[in-house]
This record gives sequence, C-alpha cells and structure tokens, in this order.
Amino acid sequence: MKDRQAIYLDEVKNIKDSKEEFVPIEEGEFSKSSNKESDDGCQNRINIGKEEYEIEGYKTSLPRLIGAGVIICATAGTAGLVFYWWKWFYLFCTSVPCHLHYANRILICECSGKKSKRYFVKQISTLSKDDGQLCRPSSDGCFEDTESVRFFLFKKNRFIYSPRTEKFELCTGIDGNLSLNYYHAALNGLSDEEQDKRRKLYGPNYIHVPVDSFGKQFAKQFFQPFYIFQIFSVFVWIVIEYYYFAGAIVIMAGMGLLVSILETIQNQRKIKDMVESTEAVCVVRPNEPFDDITSDKLVPGDIIVIPPSGCGMPCDVLLLRGTVIVDESPLTGESVPVMKTALPNSSSIHFLESEHNRHVLYGGTAVLQARYFEGEHVLACVIRTGYSTAKGQMVSSILYPQPLDFQFERDSYKFIGILAGISALGVGYNLTRLLQLGMTGWSVFGHTFDIVTIVVPPALPAAMTVGSYYASKRLEKQKILCINPRAINVGGSLNLFCFDKTGTLTEDGMNFKTMLPSREGKFDYEVSSHQTLLSMIASANREDDEPFPKLLEGMATCHSLTYINDKLCGDPLEIQILMASGATYEPPNTAGGQTYDVLVETVVKFKRSLSSQQIALENGLSSEANSEHVIGIVKIFPFASSIQRSGVVTKTLDQPFFDFFCKGSPETIMKLCTPETVPKNFHQTLSWYAQKGYRIIAMAHRSIKKNYVKVQKMQREEFEENLTFLGLIIMENREKMETKEVIKELEMADIRTVMITGDNLDTGICVARNCGMVKPNTNVIKVEVKTDPIRNVKKIHYYQILEDGVEERSPTELRSLLTYTMAIDGTNFDIIKEEIPEALENIYSRGTVFARMKPNQKQTVIKGLQDLGYVVGMCGDGANDCGALKAAHVGLSLTDTESSVAAPFTASNSSLKSVPSLIRECRCALVTSFGVFKYMAAYSLIQFASVMILYQIGTNLTDFQFLYIDLFLITFTSAVFGRTGPYQGPLHNKPPPTSLMAAGPVLSLLSQFILGVGVILASLYLTFQQDWFVPYNKIYNLTEDGFLESPLDCHENYAVFAPSQFMYIFLAVSFCKGFPYRLCFLTNVLLTLAIIVATVFSVYLTLSPTEWLLELLEIKLPDEIGFRLLILGISLVYIILSILMEAFLVDYILVKFDCQKKCFRQKSYWPLPTRAGNEGIDSFFKTEVELCQMP
Repeated sequence: MKDRQAIYLDEVKNIKDSKEEFVPIEEGEFSKSSNKESDDGCQNRINIGKEEYEIEGYKTSLPRLIGAGVIICATAGTAGLVFYWWKWFYLFCTSVPCHLHYANRILICECSGKKSKRYFVKQISTLSKDDGQLCRPSSDGCFEDTESVRFFLFKKNRFIYSPRTEKFELCTGIDGNLSLNYYHAALNGLSDEEQDKRRKLYGPNYIHVPVDSFGKQFAKQFFQPFYIFQIFSVFVWIVIEYYYFAGAIVIMAGMGLLVSILETIQNQRKIKDMVESTEAVCVVRPNEPFDDITSDKLVPGDIIVIPPSGCGMPCDVLLLRGTVIVDESPLTGESVPVMKTALPNSSSIHFLESEHNRHVLYGGTAVLQARYFEGEHVLACVIRTGYSTAKGQMVSSILYPQPLDFQFERDSYKFIGILAGISALGVGYNLTRLLQLGMTGWSVFGHTFDIVTIVVPPALPAAMTVGSYYASKRLEKQKILCINPRAINVGGSLNLFCFDKTGTLTEDGMNFKTMLPSREGKFDYEVSSHQTLLSMIASANREDDEPFPKLLEGMATCHSLTYINDKLCGDPLEIQILMASGATYEPPNTAGGQTYDVLVETVVKFKRSLSSQQIALENGLSSEANSEHVIGIVKIFPFASSIQRSGVVTKTLDQPFFDFFCKGSPETIMKLCTPETVPKNFHQTLSWYAQKGYRIIAMAHRSIKKNYVKVQKMQREEFEENLTFLGLIIMENREKMETKEVIKELEMADIRTVMITGDNLDTGICVARNCGMVKPNTNVIKVEVKTDPIRNVKKIHYYQILEDGVEERSPTELRSLLTYTMAIDGTNFDIIKEEIPEALENIYSRGTVFARMKPNQKQTVIKGLQDLGYVVGMCGDGANDCGALKAAHVGLSLTDTESSVAAPFTASNSSLKSVPSLIRECRCALVTSFGVFKYMAAYSLIQFASVMILYQIGTNLTDFQFLYIDLFLITFTSAVFGRTGPYQGPLHNKPPPTSLMAAGPVLSLLSQFILGVGVILASLYLTFQQDWFVPYNKIYNLTEDGFLESPLDCHENYAVFAPSQFMYIFLAVSFCKGFPYRLCFLTNVLLTLAIIVATVFSVYLTLSPTEWLLELLEIKLPDEIGFRLLILGISLVYIILSILMEAFLVDYILVKFDCQKKCFRQKSYWPLPTRAGNEGIDSFFKTEVELCQMP
C-alpha cells in the first residue's frame, strides 16, 4: 500500500494529534486527554497462512458522508454505483485515516503478483460486556478477562485488535509457540463458563457457507458493471427507437442472468452440503463426568474423547493420549491412512506444527480407529475451530480463490480502456455535430451515446470465457477435473514443468529388490529373500548366540501398518518390506498379545527354521513357542517427512528388555549411528545403488535395557542415540510406461522439465537420465556446500558425475562445459539459501534435479523458478506436494480423490499423459481467447467506422440491421468460436502469445480495421459514381427534416451494410487460428455451419432479397444487378485479403521476426528467461572465480 500513502498523506496530516501520548494503561482501556486521534498506528500487516495483507484504519467523517450523499443524489445514483463497485473509493470519500484503535472500518490491500492489487473494505465490530463475560488470548496461551473485543472478518477469518501491540492479529486458536506440557496440563477440560467466553471470542465451531436467496443474488449480479452497461445500452437503444434490438438484448441478458443466478446458488448449496456438518462429541469437564455437546460448541482448549470405532473430526485437535489411524484423503488426496501418536509431555520442547504434525488430527479428516492400552480414553485437545481449521482454510480457498496475475487479462482491460477512449472521441465528435445541426432533447443523448455501445460491445466479457468453458468440458471427458477455469488460459503459456518422482514419474508401488546387511562395520553379500538371509547367517548367529537377524526384525516391525476391517492398510512401501521380511502381522487385541507382561500395540511372528528352533531351545524358550519368533510392537514413531525417518520400540517374547528400530533415508540414519558400525564404503555403496535408480532405505537398531514404565516416558530423541547400523533395504521403483514419451514431448516443445523429489539425489539423477530429463551428452554437476577452513566461510563446490565416480570442477572449468545441468539436495539447498543466496539464481536456471526436498523446500523452488520469469507447472500426487501445487501457476494433481483442492487441476486417471493433454487444452483455450477478443474488437471498430461514416452522411444502420449483425452474426459466431479442439499432433516448441499489446495482435487488429474501412470506402466511392445515385442529403434536408429522423434506407446505407456483413462473418475465419495450437476451424461443425448459413444468407441479402426482408431491414436495393454483383465482388476481395493478410503478415512475418529476436536467450537445451541469460550467469561465475582467488 506504499503507493496509496501519498494519496492519503494530506488526510493523515489533517488529523489533530492529542497532546498526551496514546498509551495503554490496562487491557481494553486507554489514557486519552481528548477525542483526537494519533496518526501513529494507522497501518499494520496481517497474515492468513503464508499470504500477507496490508491494512489501514479509517473513521467515518460526517461532512464527507454528507458530501458523498449529495454527489449520489446529484448524479441520479450513478456515483452510488461507482461507490458500490469500488468500495475503497467510497471509503476514501466518506472517511479519514486514523489510528487503528479509533477506526470503525478497515481498508485491506491484497497484492497478487507484481502489478495487480485488490482492495477490500471491512466493518469493525465490537463485543462489550453487555454481551456477557469476554476474554482475550495472550502470547503465553492464557486467556484474560476483558471488557470489550474489537474484531473484523476477512475471508471468513477473524482478526481481533490487541491493545498491547496496537495491531489487529489473526485469531486462530492455541497453536502458537507453546510448550508441550501446556496441552497436557489442560487435560481436565474447560468449565461451561470458560467455554462460553471463548466461544464469544472465536465464534462457533461451524464452517458456515452462506447460500444467497434468489433476490440477494439477483441484486449482487444485477448491479455488476456488465449488466449495468447492458441496461444503459438498452436505454440508449430505446431512446433512438431501436425497440426490437433492445428487446432481443433484454431477453438474452435476462436469460443469462437467470442461468448465472441459479448456477451460483446451486454451487453454493453443493459446497454447503459438502462441508457443513454437526455431530455429537464428548468433552471433559473439570470435576464433572463427561459432557455430551454438539460439535459447533467446541472452542480451543476443550478436551474431547475420540471413540474407539472412530469418528469424523469436527476441528483441529492435538492428540494427548492414545494412538489413532486417520484417513486424511479429504484434505490431501493421500489415500494411505496415517497413524497419529500422542504428543510427548515436555516443558523444554515447544509446539511447532511442521515438526509435530504427526500428533495433529485435522478437521475434515476421518478417524478410522482409536486405541489406548491402559483402559483409558483416547483424549485430544482442540487447538483450532471453524474457518481456522485445515478444513476451514480449504473451504476458504474455494470461496476466495487467489487471483491470477496474467498478462492477457491485464492487457484485455487496457484494450477495453483504449476502446472506451475511442468511443469518447466518437461521442465528442457526434455531440458537436448534432448540436450544430440544432438537435435537442433525448434524441441527442441517444444518438450520442449509441457510439459507446458500438465501440465497447456489451457481450465482450461473456465472449472471452468461451475458450475456457469448452476447454474445461473437454478436460472433463479426459478425466481431468478443473476447479479454477481462470487457470486454463495461464496454462497456455507454460514453459517449465516440475515433477515429483515417486508416484508421478515412477509407479506408485515399489517392489522389494534386495537387502544388504551390515555386520561389524562391513557390508555382507546381497540377499534377495529372508530365507536366504536366515540360512546364510544361521551358523554365524549360533556362534554369536543371536537367535534371529535384527535386520529382519526391523523390516517386520518398523512401520505404521494397521488392520482396518480385517484388512492390512498403510503405505504400500511398508507392506512390501513387511512381506519381504517373511513375518506375519497380527491385528491388535488378538491372543498373541496376551502372552506379554506388558501391553503391546501389535504382534509380528516369524516361522523358525529347524536350525533356528534348535537355537531357541538352547536359549531357553518353551517347546510351544520355539517354533515361532514373536515380537510385540510397544511404541510407534510414525514417519515424518521433516526428519525423513520413522521408529518403533519392540519387545521380543521372553526377552527382558526392549529394542528400538529406526528406518529412513540412508543419509539421515547414518548420522544417528555410531561411526564404527557404519561401513567405510557406505557412500560408495549408496551411490552405486542410487545411480541404478533404486530406492534405498537404511535400518538401524539399539537395545533399550529399561523397564516398560521408563520406556514409555522416553522421548524420541533419547531413543535415536548411538544406534547400530544394520544395513540397507533396496527397493525397485519402476518408471511409468508413459514417462519417457511425455518428457520427450515436453522437451521437443522447449518446455523445460525439472524433478523435485524427496528421494535420494543419485536416484533422482538416474531417473532423470532414464526418462530423458537429462540428455545423454549432458554433464550433471552435483552442487555441495563445504566450509572453507582458511576463511571459515561457506563455499560452493561443483562435482561432475563421471562413469567411474565424480570429479570436482572449478567455476572456470564449469564454464568451459558446453552443456551441463545441476543437481542439489535439500540440505545443501537450505545452506545456499541462507548463506549464499546470490547463487540461487544460477541453480534455478541450471538445476534439473532437486532431491531430498521437504514440502516447504518444494514450494521455495517453485517460487524461485517463477521469480526468474518462468510460467511454472507442477505435477505431483502426494500430500507433500500440496504446497508446491498451490504455489505453481498451474498445478496438476495425479490422484483419484476429487476432494483435493491443492491444485486447480486433478487427473483422476493418474496418468502422466494428462500433462501434455492439459497443455494442449490450455494453449487451445488461450488462442481461442485471443481470437475471440480480436474478433469482438475488430467487429466493434469496423461497426464504429461504419456508423461514423453514415452519421456523416446523415443516416445510420437500421434497427433490424443491428439486430441481424449483433445477434445473428456476432453472438452465435462468438458462442461457437471456442468449440474448435486442440491440435493433436506434437506440442509446438513455442507457447502462444500472451500480450494483446504486443506488435502481432496490435498490427493484426489495425490491418483488419484499415482493410475493412478501405473496402467500405471503396464501396461508397463506387456507389457515388453510379448514374442513378442520388445523395441522401438531397433527398432529405437534415436541417428541416431532422438529423437521423428521416427514413434510414438509402443507397449509402446499402453500400456500407452489404460488404460489412461479410466482414463480420469472415473476421471469425481470419482469427480462428488452427495449427499449431488448434484444429482447423472446419472441424468445428457448428462454426462451419454458422459461417456457411450466414454467408449464403448475406449473399441473398446483397443480391436479391424478398420485399418482406427489404422492408424489415429497411434496405434500399440498387436496381442494377451488375452493381450488386460488383459489391459482392468487393466483399470477395476483402475475404481473400483478410485471410491472406492474417496468415502471411501476422502468422509468418511477425512470428519469424519474434523468434529471431528471442533466439539469443536460449542457453543449454532449454530456453532461459531474461533474468537467467548470459549476463547473470557470467556475473555469478565471475564472483565465484574471484572468491577462489582471494588469499
């Protein structure tokens, strides 16, 4: 809002400051010596998620309010419409800036992109002690009593005013930076009185989606600029007695308004039915039995009981006791159930959702199963309610989608402004001429402002949506759901596409390949099955008195699998590892758990071989148990992407102590193990398997010699100390059959492809090479950051991957490579972002593989690529891709869950071929939008020229001539214009243009306009040369008979109308582009039929219409058939020149010139945007070389 401060600076200075300083003395009370406000604290920033807004406080000024009322009355309500459309302008006209404490209204600025801003005005509401007891949250999580609460609602979020900070702050819940024991201390629940106070502060726990009544929705849409302009146009046409045309427009606009109202209300009801729900919940009360209430009464701080059979979550809660299995697919699209565990009780650790999300149950998800093994209830603390919940934010994103800052839309508004300027010139000229001829009254008004309705066609906004509408319908047939049609045109300009690896480029499931056990710091041989491993180490185990290999125990137990309805559910990867271990997994509460002296969650069993049974007997196991090796799972630490590992505490039957197994990425597990247990060739072995494209998982172990009570009190970090490295598990993740084909098609189209994965870097590089992201002759440079021991600073090192290893390259040597691409992992990426941010631009420009990326890092990469000037698409399939899917210009989710709203597009068929299909449709829609806009603009300009020429003569087009042109020719043609489908061949290597103000579109419109006007003038000239021609002003005296009051049929009218009707038809042909983005217009049956019918009928009107048509259209037909044929011949010449000019001048010369102008930007084998050109990269390497040469 910095650009608005200058506008209001004078107003701010006029506010008289009080002599005493504005100082809060108590919460809700201020020390003031007068009612004068301070100009300090007029503004502050607010945040909703990661989006930031700027706000300013305003106070209503009575003199300004009266002045605005006078202006509204003086302009007969016109100013009121302006105030309704631009509420921020009404705020400026009726209020003055003031301190936020005194404000009664708030101006909110939303910046979307670098050039686009939106403004919102919100009323501040106040709760007082008359409404009952009130409270206010503090930073330490406590709630203090207060006498008043001031707040406003924005996008369904509540912002409350804090007297201490003198700012409005988002009222979310108790999810701030609080210690973990804060939540455990609240296990006694809230009293009814405390709950009532918090409910007044937070509002009901209810995601309310309002459904407008027909009357309210009618008022909302009726007063939009589009319909107001329609009403204005109809009024003008009635004044000039164009009754039939006005009636037709009223009927069409009324039908469109009715359909729009009904569709809007229907959509509101669909969302309401989908998200609104209330159910009974059981809450804990202090010193009282459990209380059953409805979920809409829940407030942050309530303790709820989760039933064992599961339930739907009505809000966001923090699990304090027990373990639950949750289906999060309604929010994330992730089909695999997730295990959530109880929050640890610690005073030294503070709650951070990104790190503790494995303990959070989100509203809108479904608890499938809840368990607690000490006979107590599963308890959870409510931390967010209503629209503050994850479900509420999802619904808010549907109700208030982020605007797309797209150049085509910006230019369309500019072009409409230019058309409005042209119409203003026409209005001025026409008004002057009418007054000179002595005309007065409403006739002057009608004939003057009729020009505006001609130059700015009322149907233009509706016509521009046809391309996106038909594209979305075609995408639905291909099982690609679009929830944001505005993103379709943006997708037409994509020049970079990012992909997740697992489940996107590769198959969803993984197959077990082999395992590589480690023993005494050395890798053993590869083992392809558990039977082989058992037979190989049986003798070794006999010597070491180890009855069973720990690697298999870890594979069988270190997971979050569970039985739901007698079916094993969980991550397919973990199911494969469990099957490879040879163990059987038993559901909880079976007989297997009764043999333990402690309660276990689940039990796994191994069938012993004969040799293993002998070892068991020697170790003292009973004869009944020696045939099975039984392990109970005591405590589970589910996988967390932020730390890239999972863990489990187990107890083997008849063993006195416990075991801890940890499974995760090899790099992470290695750091947790004692160095002597990690093989010396660990990195070489890891790199060898990763370069083969395998998914690698490491396993580690630790014996816990403590009793059950102490084990239960231990934190995760205590278990993950001094682990013993057990080995590697090698999984095979095959590429999808269509991956290479899709990547090749994108590369041929010069659409850069980038991989952003959470997998190993070498694995990512291998997959990138195999699928074609990295070409065979391209050098891959791994980027690492190391500390310079001399200068003690971070320095970037570049390693070229060779067939027999890696070799470090200096920045100077790197520049000598002809083609290369970079690969980096998340750890080094974070270091560079924090320590050497100037290097990121080069990494974004050259990077192809970004590996070991956490969800927030994926989002950072997307935004970094966007900052370079790329139009970025993202394709992913998992919950960890949601942030990146939202951040990209166009997100495509490969999931069969339609409720995922992270991306504007969802491919329910999960096929990677959806990517080129989506790009084809988006390009087709963008070209259609361009064509329709140019068609409507050219039609308006030619009709404007026609009318101005006829006005100069003293006549005009007749009522039914306008009706024939605008309704029969223009409206129907533009409606079916977008039905032409996308070109099904290879994607073109250049996206369609996005700027209407570029040389191509401007020259195209100008050339068509000049050609059209030239043909009309030629037609008039030929008419003037005929012997039978009598000028209109000699038949009717304009001064005596009245300008435009005499009959309008004349030869001049025919000379203008006859050729212009062919222009309106064949402008559609000229602008209906085909190859390389769309099919030939002849494949559009309705458009082709419309052109044929309109052409035949126009030829009929030009040559020999019936008397009935002549009278209806008021056409004065020349008597000579030869002259009519001459006019038809001129029209034929126009048709040929129009099509050739558009095809040759615009589509060939300008496009070729544009390609030559941009070819210098192309570096490596993809086109780099301007900021990533030679200068930026050379400057970066120059800096690197200088750093290397410093002493």
